[in-house]
Amino acid sequence: MNFEIILVKTGELNSDQQSALTQLNRECFGDVPPAEITDNFFAEPFVYLFAIANKEIISRVALFKRTIQFDGQDIIVGGIGGVCVATSHRHHGIASSMVKRALVVLRGELCDVACLNVDLAKPAYHLYEKLGFTMMSRDISFENVKGELVREGGTMFIPLASPDKYQLLMTSSKTFHYGRGYW
Repeated sequence: MNFEIILVKTGELNSDQQSALTQLNRECFGDVPPAEITDNFFAEPFVYLFAIANKEIISRVALFKRTIQFDGQDIIVGGIGGVCVATSHRHHGIASSMVKRALVVLRGELCDVACLNVDLAKPAYHLYEKLGFTMMSRDISFENVKGELVREGGTMFIPLASPDKYQLLMTSSKTFHYGRGYW
């Protein structure tokens, strides 16, 4: 299948891209309760990647970047959120291509590591393992929109600019805290 991947800064989304985000979010994440989305997934991405085939947006990924203090070190974390491919276009390598491009962008942003969160009840997380991500063996935490601390499992990491910081994150017994909002 032929498709191209474009990068669009969050503040530069046009109406077609906004509509595609809404449609793809419904299709891929319609099973997530609206209150959970409102409370937890409010972090603002710095850029979106879109896959386009025949002038139609068929996939989206949101990219995030934060500097987080962990065990006395600043770690620049690149987040990959909302990996979504339209049902009619799945099983053609689009998600793999999107995540690979996301990693290129995050490397360019000098991120030490990249991470994403998966629903362990869905088999899609095996795709990320094939791309080099490793599941963290402990929960992470983040602050929701109400200021409450939330703990979650299912976070996967891959080293980018700093294999040493990746090892620190993965081998520490301390809870990795994202800050405000989840991706």
